[in-house]
Amino acid sequence: RLYDHAESGVTVDPSVKAIHYLRAGAQMERMADVYYDEGNLEAAYFLYTKFILLFVEKLPNHPRYKSPELAKEKAKNKDKLRSVIFPRAEELKKTLKSQYEEVYGKWEAEEQAKREREELERKQAEEEEELQRRRAEEAAERQRQLAYMEEQAQLAQEEQQRLALEQQRLAILQQAKEEEERRRVEDEMRRVEQERRRQEDEQRREQERR
Repeated sequence: RLYDHAESGVTVDPSVKAIHYLRAGAQMERMADVYYDEGNLEAAYFLYTKFILLFVEKLPNHPRYKSPELAKEKAKNKDKLRSVIFPRAEELKKTLKSQYEEVYGKWEAEEQAKREREELERKQAEEEEELQRRRAEEAAERQRQLAYMEEQAQLAQEEQQRLALEQQRLAILQQAKEEEERRRVEDEMRRVEQERRRQEDEQRREQERR
């Protein structure tokens, strides 16, 4: 990404003297050295890369690049490229890559931990939801059982009351029947007694006639 950014910022205008680019390159190198010494590795790598792109890829296409008066400056740049800039750019590339990989590794580990945490939270939420659902079902089942038991108890109570009323009715009927039988027996006894008396009276009258 830094390389692409550096490349997009390096252009050479043919109407600008090549010596100006060479001097600008010297300033660019000094700034890169400052960033390097300060530990600002990304800025240093960015400028070293721009330096390389400018003097290796872009500036050689300038119409005046092969002018003899530029030979001394070009030699200095070539020496700097070989002795300082290429080695440092490669060193910074490796260092930054290692740092980025470390940062990315940490980020990836954090993301993985985040995903695992979210997955755990999701599972816990599902388990809690399932637990609440089961509890609700169990509560509803207990309520149904309680209602059923209350209904059965009510039915049993009503049956007991019905049986008690039936026993009372049967007892009353039995009592009435017994009372009726008693009266019938008493009536029969009175009738028999009356018949006996009638017969005795007849016998007595028969005897008196004789």
